[in-house]
Amino acid sequence: MLKILFLIILPVTLYGQADSNIHGSLIIMAVCKDGIMVAADSRGALNKTKDYPCSDSISYYFDTIQKIHIINNWVIANAGNAVFSQQKNFLAYYISQYNKATNNNTTVLMGADGFMRFIKKNYSDVYDEFYSSNVLFFAGYENNKPTLIYISQTKGQLLVTHSGTILSEECSFYNQYNPNYTCLQAATIAEKSILNYAKQSGKTKSIGGPIMILKIAPNNTFSWIKNEPKSDRKTLSDFYKDYLNGKLKIRFPCTENKKVFEIKAKNWLNKYGK
Repeated sequence: MLKILFLIILPVTLYGQADSNIHGSLIIMAVCKDGIMVAADSRGALNKTKDYPCSDSISYYFDTIQKIHIINNWVIANAGNAVFSQQKNFLAYYISQYNKATNNNTTVLMGADGFMRFIKKNYSDVYDEFYSSNVLFFAGYENNKPTLIYISQTKGQLLVTHSGTILSEECSFYNQYNPNYTCLQAATIAEKSILNYAKQSGKTKSIGGPIMILKIAPNNTFSWIKNEPKSDRKTLSDFYKDYLNGKLKIRFPCTENKKVFEIKAKNWLNKYGK
């Protein structure tokens, strides 16, 4: 039984340039007896920067970041940039463009390579930033075999496996995983593992929120086991508008940070349009 563990610490971009690092995105992928289970937390936390006056180590944090995306016949899960600085778009924007431009019959192995080629060809100005600042997990069935793929340019690693589990950080799921679990059984353990890890490691401000969990069936059909994404946030303007319109809750350690953020949001929208 194959179990693979990687530790990932990656930068986040929220204002047009990288402010700091996003902590502890926890992604779990596991091959189960009835499909592939993919789980991810949905919290994002911006480290303290000079723009924010509070002494807390976190300038603010928020939930409902979508880290699991369905692309045609397979899935990508990512940890890394929230918004790409050159074009001010979320990863979801590029995925939507890729979905429109490609054949729906693309397999996961072809897709993992093709997705990056698509970004390089059509968005060359963000390609280096995209590839260097993200770690990508792909999953789907290839020739009736469950396939998990891990790609990290910064770590110089490429992994393809047809069994076991891949985790972005060590948590209790690593030892509890059993290939005879159903996806639903694995999902229950994965959710508890993510939340327990956040609490035990003192990272509840950077790991948490609703845990999004997806099942990939052997025929590459998808069903959300828990917390299907509801937002359609593709640009930085969407992010600011969601907050100002009360659709996104952001937690600030002090009122001063909240005031700074709201000024940034309004200035951004005035500059780039509503």
